[in-house]
Amino acid sequence: MAQLAFYGDESGTSRDNRVATVAGYLGQVGEWRRFEREWRKVCGKYDVKIVHRADLETWHGEFTAERGWNPARRTSFLGELQPIIKSCTKVAVGSAVIKEDWEEVMPEWLTRFFGGTYGWCAHECIVAVRKWCERPSARSRTSRPVCWAFERGAEGQHQVEAMFAELSNISELKAAFRIGALSFPDKDVVPLQAADLLAYEVFKQVENQIVDRGEKHDVRLSVRHLMRPQDLVYLKFWDRARLREWLAKSEERGVLKNIKAAWKK
Repeated sequence: MAQLAFYGDESGTSRDNRVATVAGYLGQVGEWRRFEREWRKVCGKYDVKIVHRADLETWHGEFTAERGWNPARRTSFLGELQPIIKSCTKVAVGSAVIKEDWEEVMPEWLTRFFGGTYGWCAHECIVAVRKWCERPSARSRTSRPVCWAFERGAEGQHQVEAMFAELSNISELKAAFRIGALSFPDKDVVPLQAADLLAYEVFKQVENQIVDRGEKHDVRLSVRHLMRPQDLVYLKFWDRARLREWLAKSEERGVLKNIKAAWKK
């Protein structure tokens, strides 16, 4: 299989947000080139330079009423972008964690290892990509390291950098998780805009449907349009119970002991 590249973005960075999210898409380099051509064509049609989902939701930046934006135009715009994402990528990947639960459950040393909630979510994206690569039908074709790209200047960048640094320092983990080149490009790198859409919708899904239990908002159609049914297994959310379950299983399997031992070397 040709070189794979993952583009990820974060959401929930405000102190008031209850959920931290990292999500994005995995695709072949050639597929990303085709994605960029088709994406730019649609953006040119709507006179948009950079797609930022939060601005599109709240009518800020390029998406103001003065520039002709309204709900119908937004629906039409997204309706042309979303199929491009699904046709030019392999899988949608994402992880979201409830911040309060993370702070209560996670040991201090693991918080330092992962860098924080965003480092943890990025790590879980790595785990999900590895899971996708190791499907029986793909195992023999996807042994090459994966290139990883996250938005430059994002709130969680230092956490993601710290997490990748820790994994890369442990040779066994670096090889197991297919960690290749890591970069932090600006948002004008088009694949990051697709990741922006997914991260925003995953954040909204967990905050609205998990934290608020669907009492205030219905499931957003946009989240359904950004992924294929088979992608759902690679999207996770973490609450107090799931974090405790992960810690217990990792302790039982000796994973935590091995990480701590290797980390101290």
